[in-house]
Amino acid sequence: MNTASRQLSRTITADAVGLDNAPGHYTNFLEWMGRLTETRGFKTEHALFQFSRRKFNRDDVRVMFENYKLMSRATLLADSADSYSHFYTVLKDFARKVAGEDSRHQIGVRIDEPEVDAETGIAVGRGCADGEKYQFTALLRENRDRNGTITIMGKPLALVLDNKAWLMEMLLMPFDEANLDYRDFDVHIVAEGHAMPSIANEIAAFALRMAIANALVKLLPLTRIPLKKSGLLSVDRRREKGQFPGYLDGKRVKRKFAKR
Repeated sequence: MNTASRQLSRTITADAVGLDNAPGHYTNFLEWMGRLTETRGFKTEHALFQFSRRKFNRDDVRVMFENYKLMSRATLLADSADSYSHFYTVLKDFARKVAGEDSRHQIGVRIDEPEVDAETGIAVGRGCADGEKYQFTALLRENRDRNGTITIMGKPLALVLDNKAWLMEMLLMPFDEANLDYRDFDVHIVAEGHAMPSIANEIAAFALRMAIANALVKLLPLTRIPLKKSGLLSVDRRREKGQFPGYLDGKRVKRKFAKR
């Protein structure tokens, strides 16, 4: 809808923020929005918004109070005339502080090129936990028939994880976070760490989950955004290794090899 009154109001608004003509093109619109965010009114509104979200500390309040005390009665009356300049005078330091505060839309996540085998369409992801104890490699490829399965060393997930639903859910978390259906993918996981009688525990499930998440990122690079933000590609490196037989201190020092 492009009525004469709207055209006029656009021209007036564009003129108010210092543009030569009304924004008729997307580039002009971006420039117009950019200049709009630099106006005193926008900065004040943003500061008030962040103030209402309790983004201030005691020092901010002290500075605001000092700014308020510095205003004479005449200044206060003059600034109040347009209903927001007195807010700007009080909140100007706070506005500077929170200018980039709500930057969730700006935080960048690295996006790599897809790493997929051209012939087989397989992407490979690795996950490990507890030192060399649990090391898994996930081979993941698209399944167009929508009947994809997840297997570990050729065995079904329920068998390997002893029907523990909370562990099986951990392995499906990368698909949930990336808003994908696990049935659209075939996942085969190979264990390369120490031979274990059972891997139905949380630490192994963490390593399995990381392998699947890394494979997903290699296949569909844009999934790195939700997976990175949800922490599925991150490890707490402060966590110590667990106990393991064959190590003198249970952690790092291996006992001397004896043939018999």
